[in-house]
Amino acid sequence: MRVRFRGKVFGKKLINFSAPTRTANEAVLGDLGWWELKVRQDKARLKLLRRLMDYEGGYIRNLLSDDDGDWLRYTDKVLNCLDINREVARYLDEKQWRGLLTNRTQAAEEKRWRDAMGRKSKLRTYRTVKDKRVFEPYLNFDSRRTRTLLTRLRSGTNFLRIEKGRYENEAVEDRVCYWCDKVEDERHLLMECDLYNDVRDHVQEMWDKETPQDKNTAFRNLLGGMKVGKEERGITHQIINSTKMREAFLKRL
Repeated sequence: MRVRFRGKVFGKKLINFSAPTRTANEAVLGDLGWWELKVRQDKARLKLLRRLMDYEGGYIRNLLSDDDGDWLRYTDKVLNCLDINREVARYLDEKQWRGLLTNRTQAAEEKRWRDAMGRKSKLRTYRTVKDKRVFEPYLNFDSRRTRTLLTRLRSGTNFLRIEKGRYENEAVEDRVCYWCDKVEDERHLLMECDLYNDVRDHVQEMWDKETPQDKNTAFRNLLGGMKVGKEERGITHQIINSTKMREAFLKRL
């Protein structure tokens, strides 16, 4: 997993993931709701630029006037990526400048993140359940096993035939479920395969029947789109018991 972060908070969340090394970086960044370290460093550099402009004297004056210097040249490169002119910083107070940097950086990072997701076929399911890079509530679920399975199912790096067949050079249509001969992907496991009907029926009894859901919403919710509470218990029951039933069935083959 090629994510470069520092700090105890990230370390704790990364342990909760327990994700395979092949997990797409975009899925990790997206579910944690974090920017890459380099982006955070660049933003800190631009915040420093604004503070330095209030103390132009001696070395600082030379630093901010040396257009060929490494520090200012890289700073201007970062500003250009955000479509910001350096001189704008002189006319904004620090709070306004921080707000501008946050908005532009967030927009640029969201676009970069979405573009990267779109280039990876493995994230086909992730793109249907994730549209903003924000911290996901399922990471606060009590069951670590559930958190791990949800991460794997959301990110596409998992035990299903749709993923395993990738490494066997099988065509997508040939990566079928051993129970019903339909393509075994995440939606098939949670919403379609008859093998898990009893598990689904039990979960529906646990949830509020007065709150009908279309299939797409139900699928998003099963993949961690609900907050903790009785919904968490239902998700945990279905995710864990479906995977157990699948493992037991495969052992009998």
